[in-house]
Amino acid sequence: MEPIESIGNQLFSASKSYNNQLNKLSSSLLIERYFPIFHYINEEVGPVTQQAIADNFAIDKSTITRIIDYFIVNDLLSKERCESDKRKSYLILTAKGKQEIKELDKIYKDLNNRSLKGIKATDFETFQNVLKQIKDNLERIEL
Repeated sequence: MEPIESIGNQLFSASKSYNNQLNKLSSSLLIERYFPIFHYINEEVGPVTQQAIADNFAIDKSTITRIIDYFIVNDLLSKERCESDKRKSYLILTAKGKQEIKELDKIYKDLNNRSLKGIKATDFETFQNVLKQIKDNLERIEL
């Protein structure tokens, strides 16, 4: 009997292939491997704090601080102090950061189109629904 491959390994393998291609296509961008965090900052409605990023991505504060510092040093983000709570800073995309997002979006669109070549829209919709259901099922498991 053949061993059963875990769903996690299959998802990891597909994700790794996608991210390897994404890294190659985006090698000229300063965002490096922090695409999801940078996109989160861009897409959030309203001000974004480092704490919100840490909570959303389940990453410790020191790691978030290093990532944000990298973005600031490379002029992709700036910090703006919260008027009502001077301990908080809001993260704001700079003009250079906004340009990086535009380039990243083009890369995502191109890579997604290449990744989905030969896959019918209905099959992709089913795939997305199945992924969501797997995620929901996993989150409901009680140990």
